[in-house]
Amino acid sequence: MSGVSTFDLLGDMPSTQRTLMRLFLRHIEMSAADLESKVAELPEEKRLTKAQIEVALAFLIKQGWVRKIERGGKELYTVQQQSSKN
Repeated sequence: MSGVSTFDLLGDMPSTQRTLMRLFLRHIEMSAADLESKVAELPEEKRLTKAQIEVALAFLIKQGWVRKIERGGKELYTVQQQSSKN
């Protein structure tokens, strides 16, 4: 059986943003420190600088892919989920 994978939905997204979204799809919710740690675990050619992470994250938030939340006094980032109204 073939079909569209979640990663196919990322389309022509720039590689820095796609890298972060793949991490969010695997980990759903992360702090900035968690995100930097997960990026540091990637193969060298996929790793991003702190500045690249910040720029890509800001863009993903602006585009509505990711949102910032506060839980227990800690800032976290999570995939923006759409609710369906039926």
